[in-house]
Amino acid sequence: MERTSRSAANISVIPTTKAQRLRMNARSQPSNGNLSKRKVITKASTTVTSQPSAKRSSITSQTGHNVQVVLRLKGKYGIKQSLNPTVLLPVQEARDKKVILTTNNYVYSFDHIFYQDATQQKIYDQVGKPILSEVLCGYNCTIFAYGQTGTGKTYTMEGDLENANGKPAPNAGIIPRIICDLFECLNGRDGEHIVKISMLELYNEELRDLLYPGDENKTLNIYDDAQNGVKVSNIHEEVIISAAHGLDIVKTGVKKRMTAATNCNEKSSRSHCIFTINVTLQEKNDKGAKVYCTSKLHLVDLAGSENSKASGSEHLRAREAASINKSLLTLGRVINSLSDKAPHIPYRESKLTRLLKDSLGGRTKTSIITTIDPLSQSIEDMKNTLDYGSHAKNISNAPLRNGIALEERHVDTLVTTIIKMQDELRRAWDKNGYCMPKKEHDELVIRAETAEQIAEQREEELKHEKERITEERRLFEEELRTLKQQGAEEIQRLSRKERESQEEIHRLSVELDSLRQQLSQKNKVLEDISHMATRASVKREREDDGYVEEARPQKKK
Repeated sequence: MERTSRSAANISVIPTTKAQRLRMNARSQPSNGNLSKRKVITKASTTVTSQPSAKRSSITSQTGHNVQVVLRLKGKYGIKQSLNPTVLLPVQEARDKKVILTTNNYVYSFDHIFYQDATQQKIYDQVGKPILSEVLCGYNCTIFAYGQTGTGKTYTMEGDLENANGKPAPNAGIIPRIICDLFECLNGRDGEHIVKISMLELYNEELRDLLYPGDENKTLNIYDDAQNGVKVSNIHEEVIISAAHGLDIVKTGVKKRMTAATNCNEKSSRSHCIFTINVTLQEKNDKGAKVYCTSKLHLVDLAGSENSKASGSEHLRAREAASINKSLLTLGRVINSLSDKAPHIPYRESKLTRLLKDSLGGRTKTSIITTIDPLSQSIEDMKNTLDYGSHAKNISNAPLRNGIALEERHVDTLVTTIIKMQDELRRAWDKNGYCMPKKEHDELVIRAETAEQIAEQREEELKHEKERITEERRLFEEELRTLKQQGAEEIQRLSRKERESQEEIHRLSVELDSLRQQLSQKNKVLEDISHMATRASVKREREDDGYVEEARPQKKK
């Protein structure tokens, strides 16, 4: 991902290594429509015949093989329409490999970009057919689709599953086209072959076998196999003998998938679906002995990441969305950790990432199809998907070509499989108890003892934790008692202070009343004095007036 201005966004992709140049040349070569005649298959046949006569040949490897990431843009048939469809534009000089997000001028690079006019056949020719060639060369491969709900993941992977005499429908997706092309290729080559398929559903972090014929749910466990990577126990594999037979089986499994209507999609997948094809090919080595090579192809239709508010998910749908987003969030952390070459990869935080462990950073050749819908998605959702694809392009796998076994070894494998199936059949017949081989029993005992040791260790840890919590509680209660005592003393002091204040107020009130009475008495005395003074003054004036009258007649005489 590059940040640039819109005017300077036309940057071409230059292969820097020989491996990159070879991959680009291989992708640029036109397909002749006949997979069995591709040069890569002829080369694989030559490699098979040149193996030494040994029980298992050495395994060849490829290092530094980056995960291939392509981008598909959904057409104009979304439920909602955007007012601004030009938010994502191609970089003109590299329009098949780069797009620019106009809101922030980020340029995102992909191995290929399929615009709205891309057909199902075109996507299969550039993604599915090269992967099928690698499977027939002896490599384990994976294709999975990632994107928000309603952006076309299931349409890309499944599409129209109907067929006419083993020929895919015009709108068929990658899965039916690969099945049809596989049998067209196998029927045109010498030697025997065995094709087995299985379908797993991961719903709310629980595994379900979509091809299991029984009604009851089997217990499916994920475990690590030293030779074959991550495997699932008790999974039912169906042997198919033709493309039409295989597509009928696929349709049976698809009908059992969990789907529901949301605001984003009328038929939204509520689970992750992992469709696996196991192919065993018979060849002859340079000594004329029969040899067998088995490879597998995972085709994964991930449930769509979604915003519960935008999709209108409520109650059960909301819980499903939470589970889906949790597993996809873990997948995103795994991709970021691999992209950043972190020391720890959180594969075990989700069953989805455990199942895809070999596909991301492992021994598998992987292609990722990221899907977006520029006409209905929010800019933030589109940016998240583009960031996801950008990080995934930095993941480097180390593909290993599967080993080749002689016929005796292949027969031994078949005998082991038959014995295992007979044991499972006896257990199914035994309704009063359990029947298991001694080896399985011993392994179960070891697991039980290990679990007991872990439980004892955990119990000891819990004991120490309980003691620590008890001590902390004691200290807390002691501190609480001290605080309570200090609080009580403070309350008593304040109460005493309050009483003293009340008494002082009462004393001052009494004193104030006394002063008021004294003041009133003094005011009364002053009033009396004032009245007496007034009367005296009047009397004096009268006396003065009388004296004057008496004096006047005497002057006239």
